[in-house]
Amino acid sequence: MVMALYATGAAIARDEDFKARAIMAAAQIGVSYPESWVGTNLYQLALDKPIGEAYEYSLGALPYHSRRCYDPSIITDQMILAVVTALWEAEQQALTGESPAAGV
Repeated sequence: MVMALYATGAAIARDEDFKARAIMAAAQIGVSYPESWVGTNLYQLALDKPIGEAYEYSLGALPYHSRRCYDPSIITDQMILAVVTALWEAEQQALTGESPAAGV
């Protein structure tokens, strides 16, 4: 996983809108107890490079925007779903030795 800047990742991880959206993505892919899973993995999710780049770009383009992580025109649902899915699948593969997508 390629990482965003630590300061950017920390800002994203503290954002309640990002956390709520990540929980919804985790629930969508079938994570048991998505709130707990996101809480455990929040910092790894927040360090995703595409999400960090979008957040950083919005700092210059929209300096007075107060809810960057809520706005799907800045951080899209697809971006969040992609990082949640990648992390979940990597975790499951490490635990079981096989990809969850293989059974689909």
